[in-house]
Amino acid sequence: MPLFPAGRREWEKEEIVTLITIPAEVKWPPKNWKNMSPEQRYFNWEYASIALELNTGKQLQFSKEELLLKYHFWHFQARKPPQSTEGNTMTVKSRYYLYQAIANIIKSKTDDPTTLQLLDMIEASSSKRDTSTDIILNKIDAVGVQLRLGEDQ
Repeated sequence: MPLFPAGRREWEKEEIVTLITIPAEVKWPPKNWKNMSPEQRYFNWEYASIALELNTGKQLQFSKEELLLKYHFWHFQARKPPQSTEGNTMTVKSRYYLYQAIANIIKSKTDDPTTLQLLDMIEASSSKRDTSTDIILNKIDAVGVQLRLGEDQ
């Protein structure tokens, strides 16, 4: 359960949140993002993720796939199942499919025993979750960027 990533967001505006200022200023979403090609959006997502990880003073500990999944709340478009390398297949798939399971629970609004058990496990594991993105998420919450609750297009 600690692999459960933060929820995706509804990005509508430009330059909402200044994430870091040293060594370079990184804002999200990037300027003119609505006019960018998918490749440009992907590059900006990758750049911001790497910049934030390096800003912690630690060496990159993740593969690119894991890093992008960690910061997937910045992603603008629908997510495809992750393409992962042999070394990180289970971690990437675990994060992705756990996110999908939670999304399905929210959409179905059922209270069957399996659903309740999964929710209990997530609640019990919340003290062990990865909190490394909490500062960024607090900045995003402070400016009112909403969670993406609808279907991806």
